[in-house]
Amino acid sequence: MDTEKVKQNPAVEAAGSSGGQAARIFKKENIPKTAETVGRDTFEEWMGRIMERFDRQDRIISVLVNKDAAGVKYLDGERLYDNQDLCEMLRTSKRSLQRFRSKYRLRYQRIGHKTYYKESDVLEFISQNMEEVLQGGTKVLRMKEQPGMEAPKNKSGKRPGHKKYSPKK
Repeated sequence: MDTEKVKQNPAVEAAGSSGGQAARIFKKENIPKTAETVGRDTFEEWMGRIMERFDRQDRIISVLVNKDAAGVKYLDGERLYDNQDLCEMLRTSKRSLQRFRSKYRLRYQRIGHKTYYKESDVLEFISQNMEEVLQGGTKVLRMKEQPGMEAPKNKSGKRPGHKKYSPKK
């Protein structure tokens, strides 16, 4: 007689099928005391769905927490900047970064075919070789004047290679 009640209960019938309807119907108050056990396959299916939902929410939370850190690379627990990041940060060109590496000994690391700079190396370089100046009402970084590191100039006071274009007559 109890088995007939279990078969007639819509919550138990829905539990056997897979779908969102089962979750809506399958509430504790709708289940008779005799039908509180669920089959192993149904249980594993529900647990799989629950774990998928937890995983999805975990990914969403990690993106929200690390929103500014998405795509940031680390080496030995230290943040790495690539050429583009450093160009934007110092407001300079890629060629200037190359000059900083060669003349001013800005430390860098090659990973694959890409150049990266450790955050500590960048901060050390800035503190040793750059100064903050006001330019147009805003603070900008520029290279400190160092003896022997000045660009050579010709007699007219201009750097060589920068000639005015004059068309031939």
